[in-house]
Amino acid sequence: MLARSPTAALGILVVGEAPNHADTFDPEKRYLTYDYDTDPTGRFMRTLLIEEAGLRGDEIEHVLFTNAVLCLPARRNDKHPVSIKQIDACKPWLVRLIEDADITIVVTMGATALRALNRIERHGLVLKHAAGRIHSWYGRKLLPLYHAG
Repeated sequence: MLARSPTAALGILVVGEAPNHADTFDPEKRYLTYDYDTDPTGRFMRTLLIEEAGLRGDEIEHVLFTNAVLCLPARRNDKHPVSIKQIDACKPWLVRLIEDADITIVVTMGATALRALNRIERHGLVLKHAAGRIHSWYGRKLLPLYHAG
């Protein structure tokens, strides 16, 4: 399982948008996941980390996964959009995670995650132009990617 890594030993943090409805309310899971068996984003991340980044399966366990906001946003029109207010409320926790886990590479999944990092330290990146390239940010490397879901 990708999401239960106890440490970020590799210094890699993947930031998604927000927990999805199934992760939040599925009593069988009981934890938030980027599970490659049940989640399209999890399958994409596993493929990306193994086939593109060259990590071994056991190394993936040392990649840390989180979200721009740490709660399921309110439902609007069958979606759960993330607001700037929510991003700002969760920002101190995201900053603390980045600093305490000694993260050196941050991978963002989608525009919302990229926007959340811009609220921590301005990078001015737009996903359309920045995706797939490494950028300097907050004394670290930032790799924006499109959201797989």
